[in-house]
Amino acid sequence: MQGVNIGNSGLGTLNISSVTAAMTSGSGWLSAVQSPGAQVVLITEDPAGLTPGSYFGTVTVASNAANGNVSIPVQFDVVAPGPPFSYYNGALNNGQSDIGDPLGESISADVVDW
Repeated sequence: MQGVNIGNSGLGTLNISSVTAAMTSGSGWLSAVQSPGAQVVLITEDPAGLTPGSYFGTVTVASNAANGNVSIPVQFDVVAPGPPFSYYNGALNNGQSDIGDPLGESISADVVDW
């Protein structure tokens, strides 16, 4: 899941009226919703049922902004499974990581200003 902060650099109050996800390749892997009570759009990608490859889509945020809707391009890369993970005394060895590589999913937020 990725959060995208929707900022307002103009005057007045920005109101998001809808958030829609559309896929140009594959189906059912992309969804998006507005986080309740916040100017944040949560984008979720689900690899279930997808074969390895690149998938493309767009998340459109409709609002009362003077410059209209904002489209957020999405590219989702599905890779073939790697070797199994093994654990020993709390140490992780997946045979593919280098020092400094993240070992878990990260969630970040980008700011989109109108």
